[in-house]
Order: sequence, then structure tokens, then C-alpha cells
Amino acid sequence: MAQSARGDRGFAAEFADRVFDLKILDPAMGSGHFLTSAIDYLAREIIDAQEKQAAQQGIETVNKEHDINWARRQVAQRCIYGVDLNPLAVELAKVSLWLRTLAAEQPLAFLDHHLKTGNSLVGSDIEEIEELESDTGGSGQNASLADFGVTRKGTIEQLMGIYQDFIAIENQELADVKEMESKYDEFEQNKLRQRLEAMTNVHTAEHFGCDSIPQDAYKRMAASLEDDDSWEDIMDTSWFQTSRKWAEKNQYFHWSLEFPEVFYNEEGGEISDPGFDAIIGNPPYVRVQNLDHDLIDYLKTQYQVAYRRIDVSLMFFELATQLCKISGRASYISSMQFRNSTYGEKLRDYLAERDIEKIVDFGDLPVFEDATTYAGILVWKPSENTDRTVDYTKVNSLSDELVDVLRNETDSDAISRYQTSLLPNEEWTFTNKEEEALINELEENPRLTEFAESCTGMFTGRDEIFLFEPEEAKESDIEDDIFLDVIRGGDPERWHLPQASKKSIYPYQEVDGQTKLLSVTTLQNEYPNAYEYLLSHKEELAERQDSRENIDGNDWYKLTRPGRIPVFNTRKIVTSGESKQNQFCIDEVGSGYSNARVFSVVPENLSAETLLGMLNSKVAEFYLHSISRIKRGGYYSYSCSYLDEVPIPPSIDDRLEELVEVICNKTAELDALNLNLGDYLGNYSEGKNLGELYMPANNLSGTVLTATTDDKDNLRLGDVSVTRENGTVNLYATARYKPVEPDEYETDQWGYTETEPIHAMQFAGLDRKMEQLLVDFVPMAIDKAGGFAGFRETATTTMSLIDRLSALQLPELNDVEDGMSRYIEIHTTAEDLNQEIAELETQIDQLVYDMFDLSEEQIELIESSVNDR
Repeated sequence: MAQSARGDRGFAAEFADRVFDLKILDPAMGSGHFLTSAIDYLAREIIDAQEKQAAQQGIETVNKEHDINWARRQVAQRCIYGVDLNPLAVELAKVSLWLRTLAAEQPLAFLDHHLKTGNSLVGSDIEEIEELESDTGGSGQNASLADFGVTRKGTIEQLMGIYQDFIAIENQELADVKEMESKYDEFEQNKLRQRLEAMTNVHTAEHFGCDSIPQDAYKRMAASLEDDDSWEDIMDTSWFQTSRKWAEKNQYFHWSLEFPEVFYNEEGGEISDPGFDAIIGNPPYVRVQNLDHDLIDYLKTQYQVAYRRIDVSLMFFELATQLCKISGRASYISSMQFRNSTYGEKLRDYLAERDIEKIVDFGDLPVFEDATTYAGILVWKPSENTDRTVDYTKVNSLSDELVDVLRNETDSDAISRYQTSLLPNEEWTFTNKEEEALINELEENPRLTEFAESCTGMFTGRDEIFLFEPEEAKESDIEDDIFLDVIRGGDPERWHLPQASKKSIYPYQEVDGQTKLLSVTTLQNEYPNAYEYLLSHKEELAERQDSRENIDGNDWYKLTRPGRIPVFNTRKIVTSGESKQNQFCIDEVGSGYSNARVFSVVPENLSAETLLGMLNSKVAEFYLHSISRIKRGGYYSYSCSYLDEVPIPPSIDDRLEELVEVICNKTAELDALNLNLGDYLGNYSEGKNLGELYMPANNLSGTVLTATTDDKDNLRLGDVSVTRENGTVNLYATARYKPVEPDEYETDQWGYTETEPIHAMQFAGLDRKMEQLLVDFVPMAIDKAGGFAGFRETATTTMSLIDRLSALQLPELNDVEDGMSRYIEIHTTAEDLNQEIAELETQIDQLVYDMFDLSEEQIELIESSVNDR
């Protein structure tokens, strides 16, 4: 029996052969994490098949030489493909795969033919040249390109012959690796291959806007493909040289020439189902501000999904669909912000036409320790599908067993599963049937646009020049009446607006209800100090861009978007542009506000108080969060396009206005309380530091808080919060640092990325005064930093962030006891007011429920949905 089993390859070998035929691509591989995981997964499947066959045949093993290391090596050499724009990342990926496939007495495998450097999004297929038609060349051009098609196929056949000899090498011994290097160099340096690549470079450069390419360029190149002298003449032309320089600068990547075995058979013809069997990865998030205008234009002409504000990650979805076999699968883990953003409209339509099999939605959970984007997993087929139903999984919490839960589709409290529909021309709301029905019912009511106008604000284009702190503006020589009070994103509070936090030089006036720029003469004569100040920054102001045009000429001092004075001057409702909850309040005095950070609602047919009650209600929050774009950290967008859609009941209860007036007064009273701990402490000596009081939180070890600058560049503490939870005091902290590969992270203008909050410290067994001291003094000390209370925010090569926190010294409690008593008394008053405000909010919500005539089941659905978010 054993002899028979050894002589029969069996299903395990057949299964391995099928696996080795797979072609798996990560088109933005970075340092190769996804490809390494794919190797492990497929290798494990091969070994599992062998073990299953051995168990069935009653033998110890099918083939003792075919262990997990053998399987990994075979998969890496045969199945894995990757591309990245960064050559260093490509080398790191090779190292990762080499280390994962190390085998005793075998050299490092040759991987250069499968892991390559280039811009995955920029390039051409050689077949596109055959399809070109000349506007002036007539049949001669077409005939030439038809002949080129024959030549091209013969060239590909020749290249495939070299390539087949190359991949037939065992890649086991050192001599094999040397032979592969030599054979692959022969393939890369093949004269006809390089000329085909040159033709695709010209074709791509033309799409990039190179206007010096003559109309007969492709005819001339096609005719010269096998004529060395003619080709030399073409290489000497300026347009050819330009296309070659552009190709090097933009790192063109021509897929069918780089990986011919994925697209062509041995005879040089296209295979019946060309492409990769699976495409995986995490597409890079690159902001439009970081892209050259030429690249933006190219992407918008070459990709259907490129729309409005370019997000490079969206193009990778279309690329994957193009490169994947019709019978294959594509799957990305990516930011899901495109699901209901304007710039994601074309991608939603594009994917809705495909066969989307599964979506896993992580919401604002920290899937990647250092990432701050709203992450999700999509699995789809390139083929079109009229069935719009998608299996949707909402991940409620991260846990060690989550991968098994998702892979095996088992039940767990960590996830919620249901089916949803994704239709073209619609945002992706990911609502279940009950929520969808409620949203549809709410949308039968009138909308906000019938009762108010939502408005955007102003863009200066250079906040650091135009915006001032109030005291800074007061102390300057600039004329007071050219300043405009400006509400910023952090100013609006729920129900109450404190004083505007900024002042802006605002060189405009209202004329017949219109906002008009002051003339240079008026500015010089009436505001000479403001004019001189602006003039000192003229060069910077003139370099600002409105769209792509620099601001120059006589209006160099204007704002890029001035907003509207009539809206600024009126009594209006304002809200932060991004918030975790509805945070509307009334601007009583009339202020300007910054576009994108603040939006306003100007009442027309209802009182401001009535509309404010509606907008801060749970019904409005449920609706807005269902349709709005969610951002990092669980923040929702409150832009005009969403505000306009808020449903308003046709009949309004008068009691709503009265309740809102009371709650606005209560929140103003609360805001007037001085809750600044530092004002109550007086002089004190230093007491214990946090290191003497805390217990480390579970799983703190290994987090970025325990790292040093040897691990993370420019590592420093971000935000810190201290809260009472279940009888203990808990400290949470974020970390900021400069990532090695910034394109893979969302970074700020200084190049820093910030982690999600990490549970760092626990404190137990403390009295009320010490608890209160921790809750309020620690964030204050963190905010001051610079050595205050022994705390510094930056890590070093020997000091981690948790070390820095441990060194923070609290005041000696006996020295601040009287101040703490007064502080706690004020805090108690604040807690009482908060309780009254909460009760008033409950009454307002109930009134709104009644006005919409909602059932108990619908109310429960809204309450549950809002509380879960």
C-alpha cells in the first residue's frame, strides 16, 4: 500500500500543481507584508492537502522533502508578483520574501522577475498601438500598424521562448540563481523588447501631454522595429528623447511587457483569460496636494474613477479590475472614505457594476496601529453583475480571533452581518433593511432646504498670514475695523458658541447685498497699516493658487474664497465641519467662519431655536450619520450637501422652541464656569510622579508607547485623556511620529502620522481629590509640556513615551487641598448642569419623535444606532 502511494502522485500533488499555476499580485506592495502572508497561506494549504492524503493512505508523509519551507519557496518563486514606486520598498520586499523562504543548504531564490519597481498606474499596453488610427495617415498608417501587429506577435513569441527557458531553471542551487540572472538579463536586454518598451513609452508620454510627438511616430517606429539604422535615426529625434526622459521621471510600468507570461502564451498570442488570478493589497493613500498637475491630468484621462479631488487609492481599484482575470478575485483593505464622498462617486458607480462579493467594514477601529483612515475590506470579481446584493460585515471590535471569525464566517459579538444593496448613482450607506426602511420614511418629509439655506465660509489661502489670535490682533498696528471675527472648527459646542477664536484681515465690503473686494486705493487710503502688512507678504500671497492659477495682478491681497458678508452678519446656526456627534449652536453676534471647518444654516421659514432643536436631535444625527462621509477617528462630515437633506417634520410643536431656549441658557451658564484646574492650585511643592501610582494597562508592552526613537523617527506624545471607568482611573494616549514610508499613512503638513488612542495606565484605590487631580492635572501638564511638572513630550533613544509619562509629577496633595475643594465644588455645579442638560435633551428628542410620528420600534432603532456610533 505504501509503495503504491509513493508511486501515485495523488490529489495533494495535483492540488499543489494548481496552486503553483496561480498568479497573485500586489500592485502597491510596499515592503511585501501582504505577499508574505499570501505565501504562508498557500503553503499551509499545500501541506494540509499532503497531510490529508497521507492520513487517507495510512502513511507518515506523502513526500518528506516537500515540507512547509519547500512549499513556501515554490509559491514565492512561481506565484507571487509585486510592484512598488519606491525602489527601496522593492528591495525590502525581496528581503522579506527571501527570509520567509529560507531553506537549509539552498541559496536565496531569484525574485527579480516578479518583484519590480515602477508606477503601477502609469503605462500602456503594446496592443493599444495596433488599434491607433491616424487622422491624416489614411490606410498607409493603418497598414503599417497591422504589419507591426504581426511583428509584435513574433517578437513576443521570441521573448516568451527566452522567458520559458528562464522559468524552467530549477532555482535551487547557486549555479541556478546565476544562470537565472544571466537568462533574465538576456530577456531584459533583448533588442526588440526594448524597442517595444520604447513605443509604449512614447504612447504613454502622449497621454501625459507631450505635444511634440509627430502624427506618423508610430508608423515610423513600427516600420523601423527590425531595422537598426532606421531605429537609430528615431532615437536621435527630440520627441523620442523627451518620451524616454518622461518615462524615467514618472517610472512608467508597462504590465504586459514586464510580466509577459501573465498575458501571452508561448506562441506570443494573448491567452484566453489574461491577467492575475488574485490581486491583493492596501492601496496607497496619496493626497491630491502631493501630486504633480501633469499626473493628475493623466489619471483623469486614463481612469474612469478619477474624479474631482484625486485620491490615488481609488485608481488602484480600477487597475485591479483591469489586471485581474475574469475568473479571478480582487481584494483590498483600504480607506472607505469614498463610500459617500463626492470624489468617490465614479468609483462607487464603477464597483457597483462589478460582482462585489463581500465588504468588511471596520468603521473607525484601529485596524493598523498607526493608521488613521476609515478602513474596510472589499472582495470583488471583475465581471459585471446585475445582482446588487452584497454580503456586508460590520466589525464592532477587534479581537485575537477576528481573523478566524471572518475567514470561517462564524458568529461572534465582534461582528454584525447582513445583506445590503449597492446601486449606481447612490452613496454607500451600508444600512440594514430596518434602517433603510426608516431612512426612506424620513425622506418622505420636507427637507432643510425648504426652511433654511446652508452656506460655506471663507478660504484665505494663507491662514498664517491672514489669521490672528484676538489679543495679537488687538496689539498689532493693523486697523481694528478691517478685522473679521472668525469661527474655527473647534469653536462650535453643542447648544452654545463661545467667542470666535480667531480674527482675520478681511479686505471686503458689502455693496447692495454683495461681497466686494476693496480696491487697492481704498485699502491704501483707509487701512494703510493693513495694506503695508499685506504688502510685506505680497510674494507669498501672489503664489497662492485658486484652482491651478496663481493669484497675481492687482488683487493679490484677496482671499481665495471670501464667503458672503450678508451670511456672516446674520444670526445663524453653525456647526463644525467634522464631528463625532451633532454639534449645532447659534451664532448670535454674526461672525465669519472658515470653509470646510465650519458650515452654517441660515433660518428662513422657522426660528433658529426650532431648527437648532431639530438639528441636534437624535433623529437628525441618525439620518446624517447614515448618509454622511465618515473620517478618521469616527468623525462625520457636516458639509452643506448633507445638511440640505436633513428631514424636517411638516408640523412643528411650539414647545420645541421653548425647550431649546432653556437648554441654550443652561449650556451658556455651564460654559461660564471656570474649570481650569491651574487657577485653583496656587503655589505647591511637587508630590508623587505617575510612575509611583500607575499599573500598566493590558497589552501595553509592544505598543508604540513603549518604543523609542530607535524604533520610530521623531516619536512624541500626541493627545492624552484621563477618565474614570468602572472604579478606576484610566489614561489613554496617542503617539505621533514620522513614518519611514509616508505614502502609506495619512500625515499632517509636517509629515507626522498619529496613532489611535492607546490604553496606557490604570490607577486604583485613590480618594476623590487625587482622582480629580489625575483627571484634570495630567492633561494640563501634557498640554504645557516643555519640562512643566517634569514632563517632556518627545521620546529619545533611551526614553520611551511611557517613561516620559511616568516622570510626570503631581502636586503635593496637602499643598493644594483647599484649592481642590473649591475646584470640586465648581465641578459638582457643572455636573448638576450637565444632568439638567441631559434631561432637556431627552425631552427634545421625545418631541421630535412625536413630530415624526415614529413607532417604539423605530425610536429604539434610532437610539441604538446613535449610541453605537
